[in-house]
Amino acid sequence: MIPEWKLQKMIEIYDIIKDIEKGMKKKGACEKHNMPYRTFHRWEKRFQTQGKNGLLDKRAGSNPWKVTRIVRSYLVEKRKDDPSISAQEIVNKLESEGIVRISVKHANRILREENIHKNRGRVTGKKIGIYKKRTKW
Repeated sequence: MIPEWKLQKMIEIYDIIKDIEKGMKKKGACEKHNMPYRTFHRWEKRFQTQGKNGLLDKRAGSNPWKVTRIVRSYLVEKRKDDPSISAQEIVNKLESEGIVRISVKHANRILREENIHKNRGRVTGKKIGIYKKRTKW
């Protein structure tokens, strides 16, 4: 169901378009409906390319990057079940199970917020023994 505020905005823009089709100038129609001309121009482009569906406000009303409680609990549950699992592995499981796609950085942030983030530190060549001492030429 579409919220009423989105429908009102859609109707308002459609009314401006109808006034213009009847012969009113664009700026005059925008002034009549108290809408900035630039804003209307953006909506007009959407209407021309997508039709009436383009007039529907695409904003979700909340932050699209906000992770749901279900995903957050899934991350926490997986880490508590297996503390050695990395955030990358948890994210890969989320994607393979088709739950959601989030970044590893975002997963690490959530795990830090829950105080179960395992900072592995930076692995350098010296720590794992792949660097050899340089010999003279």
